[in-house]
Amino acid sequence: MTKQEVISCIESRQQNIIEDLIEELTIKKNTLNIDSDEIKDADSQSHRDEYQDDEEDIDNRLENAKKALTIVKNIPLKKSEKVELGALIETDNFLMYIGIATQKFQYMGKDIIGVSALAPLYDELRDKIVGASFTMQGVRYKIQSIE
Repeated sequence: MTKQEVISCIESRQQNIIEDLIEELTIKKNTLNIDSDEIKDADSQSHRDEYQDDEEDIDNRLENAKKALTIVKNIPLKKSEKVELGALIETDNFLMYIGIATQKFQYMGKDIIGVSALAPLYDELRDKIVGASFTMQGVRYKIQSIE
């Protein structure tokens, strides 16, 4: 599997997250379309306020997802000799892409995780080369290759 394939997979997954959030936001907005005449008591107003808070939360998550996709698309595709923004790191257990945070997922039989350049783990990994080790969640890993 190539670095470009992994990046394309991450971009596709991020686009799916964006689409799901847009759908969720649309449902919330449609639910909020309550005429003010229908709000008859404090309980109804409380539910409306709760839906508005949920809508704001979804909107924030949507904006963050869009920013993350933009970050991935703007990272130059180049060969990396050390851990840096845009590097694809192979360990004995998984692949790690340095750019945006993702949940672990499988692609072509390999576990892949995205790590944000703002994450403390990236600070530990930055500038490491093939053969170096690092610890993540109490487990020691060795860098087998970097693209």
